Amino acid sequence: MSDYPRNFKKYCIEDGCRKEFFGKNNQLYCSAKCRKNFSQIKSDYPSINGATVGAIQEYKVTIDLLSKGYEVFRSTSPNCSCDLLIILKGTCRRIEVTTAYKHRNGKLLYNKKLSNKFDILALALPKGEIKYIPEF
Repeated sequence: MSDYPRNFKKYCIEDGCRKEFFGKNNQLYCSAKCRKNFSQIKSDYPSINGATVGAIQEYKVTIDLLSKGYEVFRSTSPNCSCDLLIILKGTCRRIEVTTAYKHRNGKLLYNKKLSNKFDILALALPKGEIKYIPEF
């Protein structure tokens, strides 16, 4: 049996709290409420149906790509293998658009179980930010 205490003096990582508490080695929050507040993600469209939000995100990415000078073609069916097609340096690239969020710790959160039928993943983040994987 170890002589080390099971609980350690820590500080809650929730921005509005920062309360001192005694917790286990991997515990980050002083309470379930602080854990929920820290990880809560805010959507730009909380009252809009998910399919409509997806269409909005596709249009945002389309506008971004058009403003960068690319030719952009949008899928007319939700069952297509990708959302957008662009002509990039004389070749076509398939783009999949998905809604993503940034956790307070900076980590990007999005559905990672997407099909691999695309060349570029466009992450549509809140407040109009768009990140492309791989970057181009």
